[in-house]
Amino acid sequence: TAPAFCPATACTPSGPGVVNVAVGPSGSASKTIAVDARVAACPALCDRDCRTNGDWPEGGDTFSTTLTGSTLTVARTDAQAPWGLELRIPCATAGAGCDVVDVYIGPSGGRTITVDIPPDVTSCTSPCGKSCRTNTDWPSAGDTFEVTVHGGKATVTRQDADAGWGLQLQVPCCRAAPPPPVDCVLDDWGAWTACTRTCDGGTQARTRGVSVAPADGGAACGTTRETRGCYH
Repeated sequence: TAPAFCPATACTPSGPGVVNVAVGPSGSASKTIAVDARVAACPALCDRDCRTNGDWPEGGDTFSTTLTGSTLTVARTDAQAPWGLELRIPCATAGAGCDVVDVYIGPSGGRTITVDIPPDVTSCTSPCGKSCRTNTDWPSAGDTFEVTVHGGKATVTRQDADAGWGLQLQVPCCRAAPPPPVDCVLDDWGAWTACTRTCDGGTQARTRGVSVAPADGGAACGTTRETRGCYH
């Protein structure tokens, strides 16, 4: 079952990862692009949170999205007209080896702030706008931010103005999912050895090797040597 997209403004993202699908501007009222096969769901409607630039912060452009197989169609819903916005749609992915976590950034007195993040966070949604806010203050504010991750730290830079911000930022980020468990795989049994005695009371043995060692909590290996009695 394809995972449902969960916008940060409505609930806490969880489950599969979130990727930004670059759509860009369009010369008509709709645009269809090819997307990675791992893209499983996209928000049905989006507005400023789908912009990657700070153009027209007062603009009311809104868009619908339709994901069909490996194609994504974006259509403008506020007018039958093209758009110049550099659209980027945040979509959910399946099987991308990513769990979504919210990284708290908070307000900043300057245009850029760097905070410590868990070492397993590999990337964050960028750019982002209203989807990165934890409060509902200034609903008309057009603040947008770029987020970069490097060495256990996230750097957030305001893009729409050379200024700080009072918003309680919380950014959806990708944390590397733990690797799946690997179960032990054993080779076939080898031949039985010769009997240790030529009369009653002897034994034989056989062994088998390990072709795949267990890892990350996978099932342990069974016995690799067994014996049996033999008689002549």
